[in-house]
Amino acid sequence: MSNLMRVAVLTLAAMTLSACGGGGGGGGAGNSPQPPEPGMLGFDVAQSTADETAGTVSIVVNRASGSDGEVGATLALSGDARSGSDFTVPTTVTFGNGATTATVQVELVNDAIVEDEESIILELTAPTGGATLGSATTHTVTIRNDDAPAISYRLTDLGTLGGRSSSGTAINASGHVTGHSETTVPNNLHAFLWDGTTMVDLGTLGGRRSDGEFINASGQVTGASDTRFGDFSETRPHAFLWDGTTMVDLGTLGGSESQGVALNASGQVTGAAETAEGVEHAFLWDGTTMLDLNALIHPADPLQSFVTLREGVDFNDLGQILAQGYDSRTIEHHAYVVSPIVTVP
Repeated sequence: MSNLMRVAVLTLAAMTLSACGGGGGGGGAGNSPQPPEPGMLGFDVAQSTADETAGTVSIVVNRASGSDGEVGATLALSGDARSGSDFTVPTTVTFGNGATTATVQVELVNDAIVEDEESIILELTAPTGGATLGSATTHTVTIRNDDAPAISYRLTDLGTLGGRSSSGTAINASGHVTGHSETTVPNNLHAFLWDGTTMVDLGTLGGRRSDGEFINASGQVTGASDTRFGDFSETRPHAFLWDGTTMVDLGTLGGSESQGVALNASGQVTGAAETAEGVEHAFLWDGTTMLDLNALIHPADPLQSFVTLREGVDFNDLGQILAQGYDSRTIEHHAYVVSPIVTVP
């Protein structure tokens, strides 16, 4: 072999060794296996909301920074929703090799129990397969209850005053009731107070009929009762106040009739009464005297010259009276709130 051929063969052999990683050291460092990357686990979002009727809530768990091998984590549960009776959910989540997402299915129980909103808190714990946990390790599911409140009631028959029928018109915060009832005497209707156990006959102001219209927190009652009139062949209703023992005749505004409609905690009464001219006006009974409510409106009030209050219909404990009246400029009937003016001495 010539020297030229020897050089060519040696050169080719050197190139072959170099390409194969040969040469002086021999180690093959360029093909060392890379360490596995199992990844880091975390919930896709931190919370979700579902109606109790939704059936299933799907919660996504992500796997980032690697997907080598099969990995997983334990799902720890907390919150005020009860596992088994309100929901069911797996206790672990698993990723196959190469998988980057997994879904946790929460099955909701649609019961008929009326409940407030409840929550399920899922927490990723105890990762397996070399995986680690990221920062998003908890997810809260809020369950909205769609069950209507199951309300039931019981009946209490208030009875009568000896007749066949009765009718209630008002009830106070203590459950005491007023209205009217037939008595044992035909064609007689009397106002009553039902005190929670007994129907008490409030009597009349001399006629055959009376009717309780309003009862306050103290059990005082106002309404109207027939009175004897003229030769006793006619009766006229007068407003009354039952003060707990006596039916007090509140009188009129100069006419023949009046009607108590409402009273406040102080025992003040409002309603409607006939004036001497035969016109119906709203009144205020202040505890001793029936006053024409129209005469109590301040002269400087811009409506005083035009509005006539016909009936007081409600009364609060601030002394404000809700009244019905009409405006002479428009002949329209409106509601009015009549408020006392506080004068500082």
